Amino acid sequence: MAKFTDEEFLTLYEEYCNSNYSVVDFCNLKGIAKSTFYKKIARINRKEKFIDITDKLTVHSEFRLNLKTMDIIIDKNSDLDLLKEVIRKLS
Repeated sequence: MAKFTDEEFLTLYEEYCNSNYSVVDFCNLKGIAKSTFYKKIARINRKEKFIDITDKLTVHSEFRLNLKTMDIIIDKNSDLDLLKEVIRKLS
């Protein structure tokens, strides 16, 4: 199984998009497992949907962030640098 950085895979994915090959044929040609190809596409799509707002955060009152299994409540006394780090790690 080949290992690719996101940047390397994006280049490879662009090559795939510009080819006339099916995913199976392209993966066979490049020696990539089809499952790896689809996992990388899914991972990159998730990253692209994340909008980084950490540098724009200011709290004037209370802010509640609901993540399926937990709530994060931020008030004006919260450590915003810690919050930024948490958000970065969640992405």
